[in-house]
Amino acid sequence: MFCDYVVGIASRGAYHQALSEWVQRYPERTGKPGDRIVSFEAHVITDDSPPPGQLYPRNVRRASFLRWPEPPPPSTPAGTALAGPP
Repeated sequence: MFCDYVVGIASRGAYHQALSEWVQRYPERTGKPGDRIVSFEAHVITDDSPPPGQLYPRNVRRASFLRWPEPPPPSTPAGTALAGPP
């Protein structure tokens, strides 16, 4: 099942490249070039189950595990070119 595959992908870095390529190939699956993916970010969502008698989970947490395109390094502001050798 697809959900069984997806559940463990965040913790298995070996699958991240394949997932990224699959997402980027979306226009091939739809047949529409306009469906091109320009960026995406994948998250894993975790929570604590609600106590008996309550309906909603508690302590919901979100952690990003994959981004495309890769963000620039933290020391380089977006849009800034890295300096080459003098």
